[in-house]
Amino acid sequence: MLAHFGGFYNGFYSDNRLGVFVNAVSIFFVVSGFGIYHTLEKNFTRYGINYRTVFSFFVRRYAKILPIYWLALALYIYIEPEWYSLDGFSLMTIDKLFLIPLKPAPGIMWFFTSLFHCYLWAPFLYLVIRKLQPRSFLMTLLGVMMLFLPVSYWFVNLHNEYLPYMYEYFYRDFFLANILIFALGMLIPPLIASYPGKFRNGYAALVSLAGYLLFAVLTRFPSDQSFKTIPFMLFNFSLCLYAVSIRPPLPFSRFVGLLGKYSLTLFLFHSAYFELLKYLGILRIHYLMGALMTLLFFPVFIACCIIIQKFFMRGYRAFISWYESNFGVRRVATD
Repeated sequence: MLAHFGGFYNGFYSDNRLGVFVNAVSIFFVVSGFGIYHTLEKNFTRYGINYRTVFSFFVRRYAKILPIYWLALALYIYIEPEWYSLDGFSLMTIDKLFLIPLKPAPGIMWFFTSLFHCYLWAPFLYLVIRKLQPRSFLMTLLGVMMLFLPVSYWFVNLHNEYLPYMYEYFYRDFFLANILIFALGMLIPPLIASYPGKFRNGYAALVSLAGYLLFAVLTRFPSDQSFKTIPFMLFNFSLCLYAVSIRPPLPFSRFVGLLGKYSLTLFLFHSAYFELLKYLGILRIHYLMGALMTLLFFPVFIACCIIIQKFFMRGYRAFISWYESNFGVRRVATD
């Protein structure tokens, strides 16, 4: 949100010094992998690993996100047609409508297409983690990263013309980086369970934070992004790993927790909030009072997001209740 605010405050094509915060999207992938591992662990333990539990996982993901995404998409197509477009309604746009990872969704919502790309891999990654065990899986991931490094560099720097949909396969100019970061996030719960107390080192956490911030700056607009992305990905992973293990008492933790609970709608609609203030003449380039007013009205925006998400979540719970009663999986019998 800070990065996108900087685009409005500094101008999209001027020096956006807040643009470095766009790298926080990488943490989204790690946190998503962390949460999805717990979801799969609970479902597979309770109902077993079969095609029905895997299909149910995908149904839940789509049912939770698609309706709110469609509302945001319709809103952005109306208020920002120059940035958001489906290129006409046809079979060629069905991937954007249903977040099928073939083309990125328009504007800031490209993230959700890449996230669903990760969801497609999630059950397979879970099984591989359980098969290899955490340490071996981490070594395998490092090997895969090094294998993809020359591929990424070769394509991005020498044959960029063959990459029409970069976000789907070359996040941060690195081949399948979104899935690799997501896989690192999935690794956190079993790693902590396998080595209890191992990752409560405060100094290592500070090093991870410093490394993350350093490479967040170095990978903002580099010419050799592929080479710098691997340490950036690993610092993302280690920062989240130590943060989960240590659970440090942070300032404003309740407020940040509230933002986390409603992050789906906050992410989807924050650009529309900035666009509204721009339309009203409040948010203008280098207008300090406008920046202060944007902050002042932010609680109202949060309240609107809470109302929207609660409304859609009621519909989601009703749909899942109907789906489970008619097509759902049954609990695995235990001795």
